Amino acid sequence: MDNSLRVLNVLPAPLSAPNKFHTGKPGCTEPEEIDWNIRFTATSRTYCYRILHISGNDEREACMPFEHDRSWRMLDDDEPLDVDAMNLAAKILIGTHDFSSFRGKGCQRLSPVVTLNDIEISSTPYSPFGHDMTFSTTTKDSNTSVNLYTIRITGESFVYRQVRNMVGCLVRVGQGKTMPSEVEHILEKRERKLAPVMAPAHGLFLTNVAHWGLDL
Repeated sequence: MDNSLRVLNVLPAPLSAPNKFHTGKPGCTEPEEIDWNIRFTATSRTYCYRILHISGNDEREACMPFEHDRSWRMLDDDEPLDVDAMNLAAKILIGTHDFSSFRGKGCQRLSPVVTLNDIEISSTPYSPFGHDMTFSTTTKDSNTSVNLYTIRITGESFVYRQVRNMVGCLVRVGQGKTMPSEVEHILEKRERKLAPVMAPAHGLFLTNVAHWGLDL
């Protein structure tokens, strides 16, 4: 079997990048530029989290073999997740905040304060052939349906396990078990134990990393 990697395009990395800590004011000891680094000079990162919500009376119909490690598969007979409530709670998280309530143990960042630029939550009927097609797992003998929920989160940087912890909280909101207004209380208290449990890892994908001076 051919396991070779096909590279379509290669761009040279910059040698340096602007130092955001350089203020230009008298007495500032920070250099104007720093060495370019693929991790530390990134200006933003976008994560995508996928959730398959399976509702109905026959869970076996919804066992998509290609999704077992690519999404959080929720087997639930209740109503679908409330996307409007989730987006309302997400607005509370956008901006610059202390995310200690969503910070995992072992985080190496010196500060829990980070900036989230955007959170988008959407829902569509699941299709194994592409999102622009409607695929129903419903048959005459059952009433099983599958919805794909996509949560896209963009920020300058993140604390350890922040995205999965926030997704776990937003799902609780979508289930009606946590009110959107409670998310603000959880954020302000800065205590991890107050936030809901963390979402599993197999639905999380890093989809984009933006760098100053490097247009991909």
